[in-house]
Amino acid sequence: MRLRRALILAAILAVLVAPAARAATGPTASPATPAERRWLAIVEQLSANVADAGRDATLTGGSVQSARALLADTQTLFGSAVAYGVFSGCTQTVRDAGRPTARLRAVRDSIDVACRPLAQASDLFLGAIHGKRPQALVAAEARALAGMKLMAGAAARLAAFRKAHP
Repeated sequence: MRLRRALILAAILAVLVAPAARAATGPTASPATPAERRWLAIVEQLSANVADAGRDATLTGGSVQSARALLADTQTLFGSAVAYGVFSGCTQTVRDAGRPTARLRAVRDSIDVACRPLAQASDLFLGAIHGKRPQALVAAEARALAGMKLMAGAAARLAAFRKAHP
């Protein structure tokens, strides 16, 4: 009889304590929806493209002399033009991904913040190559680096969302 009473009390206690334990550890995250997975795939590819483009966009090392040499090297300049083209399309790519769910808005906002300096870098790059202005090329690289750093932070948010919502 005592064993039965102890088991009943343990069951009642478990029913009462379980919701409090869940509340203390946070709500169980629901999986990403198909729409969220599509949106994530698009912006994760954008993030990867920005990271890849960074190798061809940051060749001057902040040096005006290196920028002058780059402006004279059409083959290397072509690779940089492709990289800055990726940067210029950042905002449009996010827009084309569609409207994110409420759970993804903070992620989208961090990507939008990263796209701004990347777009500025692209504009500076175009001005640099059209006007053969090495200082503008150095400035473009600085904006690109700032945008890539912000995009890396956005990528971390993307990864955290993926982990929380498999």
